[in-house]
Amino acid sequence: MSMKSILLIDDEVELADLMADELREAGYNCFTSYSVEEGIKRINDNESYHVVITDYKMAFGGAESIINSCKKNSSDSKIIVATGNLDLEEKSVKEVGADYLFVKPVDYDKLLKVLETL
Repeated sequence: MSMKSILLIDDEVELADLMADELREAGYNCFTSYSVEEGIKRINDNESYHVVITDYKMAFGGAESIINSCKKNSSDSKIIVATGNLDLEEKSVKEVGADYLFVKPVDYDKLLKVLETL
């Protein structure tokens, strides 16, 4: 597997760091941003990521802002939305441009299987 780069955006710092550590242990090059603003800045700075994993709802924005930023920058990054909202449907996040939806706490085995297909 070539080392895919992943941008992980979540304002829950401890969860983001835990997920990033899991992804790095699995062989991914993982970068973290702890706010929508920081994540958008990374995307706007033309940093190229194979996958962007973003929390659905954060202070000052959320997944839609991240997805719009990726689209605006002609990014072909795959987008995975993670949420603690059990009522959120995959269909609704796909309508705004996400590729996958995961409910927190994220099942790492499932996540790694999805990442292998991207």
